[in-house]
Amino acid sequence: MKVVPTTWDDIHFIDGYPGEYVAIAKRSGSDWFIGVMNNSKEKEITIKADFIAPGEHQIEIWADAKDANKSPKNLKMSTQKIKQGDILKIKLANNGGWVARIK
Repeated sequence: MKVVPTTWDDIHFIDGYPGEYVAIAKRSGSDWFIGVMNNSKEKEITIKADFIAPGEHQIEIWADAKDANKSPKNLKMSTQKIKQGDILKIKLANNGGWVARIK
């Protein structure tokens, strides 16, 4: 939590629907932080990374683990490369979430 800023240079609503889920991206300096919160029904959503600067970036992801519907504290962390316009497929557990930092 120490890496998450308390002030933001830009905020971008990505997608969502009241009572279903919300996906929001916030930028501090050149880093983007993305947060997704889900309701009580598991689902898969996509996010298009059209809001990040051109070029290759690194994304750190913390996501619901495969067994998160039964063990909601279980998370998986991964790192990958991302560039502007890439599509992220996100599986959300019931009452789950997903967070990422793009550097």
